[in-house]
Amino acid sequence: MKRVVIAGLVAGLVATVGVRAQRQDDTPYKAAELVQHWHLLINQVFEDMKAFTSDEFVDEVYELEDEFVAAGAVRAVQDHANADQLKKADDAIKRFAAAMVEAGERLPNGVTRVTEDSVRAAVKKICPQYPFCG
Repeated sequence: MKRVVIAGLVAGLVATVGVRAQRQDDTPYKAAELVQHWHLLINQVFEDMKAFTSDEFVDEVYELEDEFVAAGAVRAVQDHANADQLKKADDAIKRFAAAMVEAGERLPNGVTRVTEDSVRAAVKKICPQYPFCG
């Protein structure tokens, strides 16, 4: 009888550890999904506000933007952010995108070019917004 109880406890412990390990392994995937979702929101704001990132600045802009967005995604996943926190993060991402456009370079044709400096300005404007700024 003791062996059956002990075997059951060990099996339960192994299952629990396996689930925890699986959750830890899922963090990069869940964070990547969140990053993708937030990039879609940023792209929508850019489209709505007639903004773009030119080839001249694209690498720097994406690098800065990715640092900000990815750090927030990882933190949200690790903190097991709830639906309300994620909704607030979605709103913050939209404000972040709008702030990038507002700080961007206005062109004569009515569109705005997002630059490295406008991303930095947007980060300053948004922080300390959870989960993006620590």
